[in-house]
Amino acid sequence: MTAPATPTTTATSPPTTTPFRPARDLLLQYALYHRDRRNIVTHFIGIPMIVFGVGVLLARVDVAGLNLAWIVWALSTLWYLTRGNLALGVATSAVNGALIAAAVPLAAGSLTGWLGWGRALLADIEAHAGPTLLRDLARPAAR
Repeated sequence: MTAPATPTTTATSPPTTTPFRPARDLLLQYALYHRDRRNIVTHFIGIPMIVFGVGVLLARVDVAGLNLAWIVWALSTLWYLTRGNLALGVATSAVNGALIAAAVPLAAGSLTGWLGWGRALLADIEAHAGPTLLRDLARPAAR
């Protein structure tokens, strides 16, 4: 039996800064910051809302006859599937695909409705990512 892979991120050392690390390392870094139950529940609801809102905003744009929301979904799926955990990559991509499929029809509505969904997205990003982003920019070595 082989020993489990040692993650490159530990509780005492700062993580490497590339987003192209294995899934285990990325999840370990994520777990270090997200242990509070309120935070977990907030992310369980907020992250899908962000994916859905981005899908609505991107679905209104076509690039070479292809819907931009589906292009971004395909690129993110490739990224998820190459992180070293195929089951997690497939599950994440499937959920994101369902959210994009639900979002695309909303982009075909009125401009006001489309921007309304975008407004909800921006409010959610501000509430969830804003404080974390500011903290990380202020103290990148504190991770």
